Order: sequence, then C-alpha cells, then structure tokens
Amino acid sequence: DNKKRIRTTPEQLALLEDTFKTNPSPNSKIREAIAEKLNMSERSIQVWFQNRRAKMKTMQKRTYLMISNNDKISVSQHQPQSQQFTLPEEFITLSFNINNNTSLVSLISCEYLTIGTWHCILTMSSLCYYTLPQNILTYHITNENIEFKMEFSLSDVFSVEYQPIDNIYSQIIIEVKESPSFYMKSNYSEWNTCKDFTEDKQASRHMIHILKGCSILIKPQLIKLMQDDPNLAKV
Repeated sequence: DNKKRIRTTPEQLALLEDTFKTNPSPNSKIREAIAEKLNMSERSIQVWFQNRRAKMKTMQKRTYLMISNNDKISVSQHQPQSQQFTLPEEFITLSFNINNNTSLVSLISCEYLTIGTWHCILTMSSLCYYTLPQNILTYHITNENIEFKMEFSLSDVFSVEYQPIDNIYSQIIIEVKESPSFYMKSNYSEWNTCKDFTEDKQASRHMIHILKGCSILIKPQLIKLMQDDPNLAKV
C-alpha cells in the first residue's frame, strides 16, 4: 500500500492533532473517514493514534526527567514516610534556589496551550508551571535551541474556569487582566525580555488562555494551585 509510505505532512498532522484533542480513541468508522480525507491508509491512522496516546501517557515522566536533570533543581518529597507507593507525578513539586531563597515549582500537566488563534503543543521540552512564593505562572516553550517563556502574576488572574471536554480531557480557562511578560534565551545565555513571540502577537491582544490536558492530572493540579494561592481561589 503506497499510502503507508507517504510521510505525514504538516497539514495532515494538524488535522490529526485537532481530532485527537476531542477524540483520542476514534473507532474504525471515524478512522476510515479521516483516512479518506487525508489520503492515508486506515491502518496508518490507527497506528498514529496509538502512538499519540502512548505519548500522552509518558509525557509526565519525560517532563519530570527533563527538569530533574537540571543540576539547579532537586525533587522535594511531600508525602508521609509511612506511604509505600511512589509520589504521583501530578503532585511532583520541584525546589530550587534563587539568590539563596528557596522557590517551589509545581507543574500543570497540560498538553495544549491556546491564546486567541495561536496554538502550542506542550511536550517534553515545553512546560506550564507556577512558582511560589513569587506567585508567578509560566509557559516555558522550547523551539530547537531557543527557549521562550511567558509569565504573569497570579494576582493578575481575573477568572479561572475548569471545563470537562470528554471522558479523558478537560480544559482550564484563565482570563488575565493584562498581557504577560515575554522572555527568550539561546543556549546557555541569560533570560532577556523580548517582544510577543506568538503568531500575530496573539498573547498581547487576547486575555483568555486555554490549557487542555488529561482530566485526571490537571483537575487535582488546579485544586492544588487554589490551595497554594488562596487569593486565586476567590476568583
């Protein structure tokens, strides 16, 4: 079958990703419809979704390994000594020192970030986290050898809403009062402020940020965020 040997184009990949957001396990009829639309074999569609689901399951582990390999960061254990199981990945908190002050970083395990019409897939090298006691929320995005990040204070959050999408996915809708700050660095350089790096400067024009991810991860993480910042819980 020649279709199996055709490399997935960016357009095909974009449609597959959009479908995965709402239906990560399509049945054979849906796969056949997708295959016909994309001029691919049904089998290749099935394999793509299998691989994508596996990627979703391992995202947290790879993210944790990437951060913990940074020699400035160490894992902070927050569980009773009597517990015999491994600390769930969704509750992992990392600690590091900034100017001799200890900061705590907690991950929010989203897979997609949307601001206006700008979309970003958050994978092993792109993260969403918040830092205490600075009370800063950060979107950290890596593109090849260049790192970017958007940051805003939790006090600048106007509203937070949690919405289930289906049996697997949910989304967190964050409305901010003003646009975030933007930073970039390359290789081992220092962070420098920069202009809005999102397409058409969407993050400077749209105050609503949508984080999508697996419900069993992001729901307890959102609860933890509210516990960590009681003022945010009020909005």
